[in-house]
Amino acid sequence: MVLALPAGYGNRPELQLIEPSSNDDQAPSEACFWRRLSIEMVIKVKVIPRSAKNSLEETADGSYVARVTAPPIEGAANEAVIKLLAEHFDAAKSRIKLLSGAKSRMKRFELCE
Repeated sequence: MVLALPAGYGNRPELQLIEPSSNDDQAPSEACFWRRLSIEMVIKVKVIPRSAKNSLEETADGSYVARVTAPPIEGAANEAVIKLLAEHFDAAKSRIKLLSGAKSRMKRFELCE
């Protein structure tokens, strides 16, 4: 039996094919499905360090603007943004990783499940 990912999924290593057990009476097209192994989301953030207060707001294009009181020295602002994102998405700080922009105002973070 040859199965392909549903349209729009491309080659996704985080998806796993679940096949029916030998005692299932269902047709293969109904019995097989894809299960997501991990959920990840990439978040674009513009960081404004040394602000009056910490805040996070979503923009119209789906990215975020993070205002943090921490200075952009030795990763202090990055840590403050990770804390803001963790609070906003109700996730542990260890689940948020900086992908790019360690020394830039425009950053990309990954939120993993």
